[in-house]
Amino acid sequence: MPANPTALSFYGIAKETTKGTFVPSADFLPLTKFDPVDKTVWLDDDGMRGSMVKVYDQIAGPVFSELSMSGPVFPDTIGYPLMGILGDVTVTGASAPFTHAGAIKNSTDGQPPAYSLNDFQVVENRGFPGVQFYDLNLKWDGEKLFTWDATAKGYQSAAQTKPAYSNSTIAALPGWLSTVTLNSISSLTLVDGEMKIKREGGPIHTADGTQAPYQMFVGAAEVSGKLVLVADTNTQLVNYLAGTKIPLDFNFTQGAGAALVQVKLHSTVTRINEVKTTRGKQWVEYEFDYTCLPNSTDAGASLGLSHLKATIQNAKPSGTYA
Repeated sequence: MPANPTALSFYGIAKETTKGTFVPSADFLPLTKFDPVDKTVWLDDDGMRGSMVKVYDQIAGPVFSELSMSGPVFPDTIGYPLMGILGDVTVTGASAPFTHAGAIKNSTDGQPPAYSLNDFQVVENRGFPGVQFYDLNLKWDGEKLFTWDATAKGYQSAAQTKPAYSNSTIAALPGWLSTVTLNSISSLTLVDGEMKIKREGGPIHTADGTQAPYQMFVGAAEVSGKLVLVADTNTQLVNYLAGTKIPLDFNFTQGAGAALVQVKLHSTVTRINEVKTTRGKQWVEYEFDYTCLPNSTDAGASLGLSHLKATIQNAKPSGTYA
């Protein structure tokens, strides 16, 4: 049998109606990496019975999947991991561009939507149901594409019918497109930026007659990041030393009319944790870490508190992501 080329791989995704029940792909993620693993927890039988061995047998325990992925940010498909890790989504607009506003979900059970991910690996086509996102890292700088990487967990994969691949016509977002405001003041000196959204939780395993998890549970959230600025002013160092909490905005907007697209990340209350002066280049830079603090201004329809408000504009209608 001949080897199969990696380049023919593709990856699909769709929001689930019933969590854990696989649905065919509604969209396709242009990924540079997709590493799925079906994980069986092996239970050691180490009951001593007359031999110089440590483990006598291994019994299959719970089964779930772990997935890691990365790729360029497209203003339509980034909505799945971004809204999928936040959970509270409000959609406005009667036609394209629709505006999807995301925040931490605090209503009902607090759980974000689950997704079915499709992995066409050329050898076969496999589907991962009940997938929840637990880590999302967004990165950009002036010389590269705006990119994302994420980790997720779901139920055990199974062979599924290969979907018909459909390619989006929307272009990936370059890092230079970002406009930045720090403490409501526009900044032209951002060299590179990073925002991390992290959720606690994972599979809940119960004695219910099956190896599958009772639930893929999504717990509390944290949001943090790092920025590198050309050191043309000491404003952020002064803010840090004074303990001043500032608002942050990172905005990527492109196109016009029905073709307008946007990805915007806003945090109303941000604490600067540390500022370093670095001289690794021919010019001086400030590198600072930040933490987005939960506040009511950034909360969504489910009220409560949220660390940030994420806004996406594209042609996707209500119900696409959540």
